[in-house]
Amino acid sequence: MKNLDSLGRSRHPNQGAGRNGLPSDGQGAEKLVCPDWLGSIGKEEWKRALDELSERGILSSKDAPALELYAAAFEEYRWARADVIKNGIRMVTKTERGHEVERKNPATSVMNSAWTRCRTLLHELGLTPRSDVKGADDSDEFDQLMGLC
Repeated sequence: MKNLDSLGRSRHPNQGAGRNGLPSDGQGAEKLVCPDWLGSIGKEEWKRALDELSERGILSSKDAPALELYAAAFEEYRWARADVIKNGIRMVTKTERGHEVERKNPATSVMNSAWTRCRTLLHELGLTPRSDVKGADDSDEFDQLMGLC
């Protein structure tokens, strides 16, 4: 029997992964190894996210690249955030002629970019409260709206 939703559409095998788990060999966590090139912050976040994904049963060995990218982006965010806290959002720099000019700290752009990537990957991995709610219900938004009629 084909896996169909309430409107007769084919369902993706990973749909509803928050409740049913992703198809994998076991939980998949035993195959994932933290990359050596990550710094201490990235390794710590990689381990935390891996433990949470394993505990919730939504981890697949296919998640390794996204988990790696998330940990790297999180580390980049934390480094940039530390620089902004230390030096401020705006910095005074000297021009070639010796004039002092107030400019935006370049770390703010790095911080914002890294946070955007973190947020996207958190959602992709199912590590946000919103993705928890979506994973708890097999129906998509259209099915939910149809239920209101």
